[in-house]
Amino acid sequence: MTKSNITAVLIGEIEIDQTDSLETRLRTAFAVAHNHWLVTDQDIQFKAAIAYVLASYPEEHPDRINLKFEWDLLVHMSDVVERGAAPDANLLDRAQVTKTPGAYKMWKKLTQPEEEENGNETG
Repeated sequence: MTKSNITAVLIGEIEIDQTDSLETRLRTAFAVAHNHWLVTDQDIQFKAAIAYVLASYPEEHPDRINLKFEWDLLVHMSDVVERGAAPDANLLDRAQVTKTPGAYKMWKKLTQPEEEENGNETG
């Protein structure tokens, strides 16, 4: 089974009420994705949950725009660190003044709670 098929299976199991807040949508998606029996790679779990939450909003919804910005920032920083890509000054400047939903921090709290308890919080 390909990664995209596995991701589709995982996404198919997430159920979000359209009246839920962004935080509730993220927590719900993360709870389903985390330690899924078919998807053991936490990177894929995180991406699938984010993809589902993004798709649960209309294109121009402020929560979708903010979550998409956080996603774009995470992808960009990963490219900078892992591939040596040049930092995008405009994106980084915008990050200084844009409040993101904190999806990655929520994910880390769920997947690595012992680090937070020991004062070794990452992200």
